[in-house]
Amino acid sequence: YVYDCEIAALKGLGKSDLADRVVKQYEIETDFPGYDIKSFDKTDFEEIYIEVKSSAGNSKESFEITRNEWKAAEKYKERYWIYTVLGCDPPGKNTRKVQKRFKDPAKILSSLKEPTKYEVKY
Repeated sequence: YVYDCEIAALKGLGKSDLADRVVKQYEIETDFPGYDIKSFDKTDFEEIYIEVKSSAGNSKESFEITRNEWKAAEKYKERYWIYTVLGCDPPGKNTRKVQKRFKDPAKILSSLKEPTKYEVKY
């Protein structure tokens, strides 16, 4: 859904060349850079990196972020975005919508992040 929205937005701005370069990173099973989609900012047309957090319901008040996603957020700074998307179930009902966009989450959330669960690896 976000992939399609990104392409439509760029084409709407007359940037079909950039729309053709939007990447579904989540489909590349050999590379996990910490984001789902590589797209382009709609104002300066520089690359942006989008992590999508989705929910089947109509509201979302929290999401989990992996260590890999956090590292990408710190690396790409203001070029890294998290989009929360609602209404992702059932497919075909067309109830999906982007709820919120977080630009530079590492900066915004650095003082707020705290462990909410722990994983033991052995």
